[in-house]
Amino acid sequence: MNTESASHAFSHSLTTGGSDHFLPKLIAAINSAKRIDMTVAFVRETGMKLLIPALREALERGAVIRILTCDYLQITDPAALRTLLLLKASVHQQQGAQVKIFESNI
Repeated sequence: MNTESASHAFSHSLTTGGSDHFLPKLIAAINSAKRIDMTVAFVRETGMKLLIPALREALERGAVIRILTCDYLQITDPAALRTLLLLKASVHQQQGAQVKIFESNI
């Protein structure tokens, strides 16, 4: 198997790091999406700052956004969750970003 041609075969659908950055691909996907469902291990304020402009534009054009995360090991940044709440409020939509917090003693 020729590894050079094999790596090129996946270059459009697989981001492997190095010079193949994930952020531009993620923003391009957000910019063209009508619905955005993200499942992430944690949310940090530094990451949200990179995505907020694209997420705001998506909401303004009527996209529905859902982000599922958790606070396991307390890695998720409360400021990032507040940023999501403020994002929804700033666009003034009944539909759009859903922010729900579920708590458990488990």
